[in-house]
Amino acid sequence: MSISVLVAFAGVLVAAVGTGLLGGQCIRSPRISYIAWTVGVFALTVALLALSIGFATGFAAWSFRVVQLTAQLVAPLMLAWGLVELVAANTAVRFAARLVTAALVVVDGVVLTTDPLAAKPFSKSWPSAAVHYQVIPHYALILTHLVVALAALAVLGVCVTRERAGRAAAWPPAVTALAGAALLLVIMRLSLPSPAYPALSLIAAGLVWFGTSRIGDVPAPAAAPARDAVDLAAVAERRHRRYVNARIAQRRRAVARLGRVHGLDAGHLLAVRPHPAQR
Repeated sequence: MSISVLVAFAGVLVAAVGTGLLGGQCIRSPRISYIAWTVGVFALTVALLALSIGFATGFAAWSFRVVQLTAQLVAPLMLAWGLVELVAANTAVRFAARLVTAALVVVDGVVLTTDPLAAKPFSKSWPSAAVHYQVIPHYALILTHLVVALAALAVLGVCVTRERAGRAAAWPPAVTALAGAALLLVIMRLSLPSPAYPALSLIAAGLVWFGTSRIGDVPAPAAAPARDAVDLAAVAERRHRRYVNARIAQRRRAVARLGRVHGLDAGHLLAVRPHPAQR
């Protein structure tokens, strides 16, 4: 049994355990970032299983496509998306990340699944996307990896900026580990020895496991005060006072007109008691 098979099988175990732990974390704390990371680690588990079969018995078209769809498309995108959901404070940035992730998964997934492969034979070594895919899926993967790398580096840059400004969060090691896992999956598109690919997947699964466990140890931030409720109460109070003042002014004008019509003492009629709201 080759080293690649042993490393891939060990990676399957680590990624499967990480998937189970993350799934439990999603149940206890259903955040979008945890859901994205759970999907990413599950995709790594499937990829490592396909790598184990491929390195042991030889790769085929189906195992090649499974590895590319999971380890090269879904897993890095989910890890990067989860990081953006965790770190980004702007709602527009998180919404844009969701749109980009969904578009890349759907479009690239269809391309990688349906595009004809090049007439190249498979073996027990790592099947490179540059060799077996044609032009469109090859550049689709390049675009995906550029997006993942930019997102991971941008998240790290935001964390460094916040730390220098004295606004660092309690989980920079976790963010570093998760960003490193996403970048390791991007590095897999390079030309490396065959055992390096399951090893990188194994390390990525371990980094995700470590990072999410560090985030889980951090207590959730305290709930912000209900500013909206306070503002609504203040607006209602101001409207009530304006209504009361308008009613008092209307009453005074009516009394003054009554005094002019009937020749009464307008000064005496206008000496009305103030409304309780103005006391």
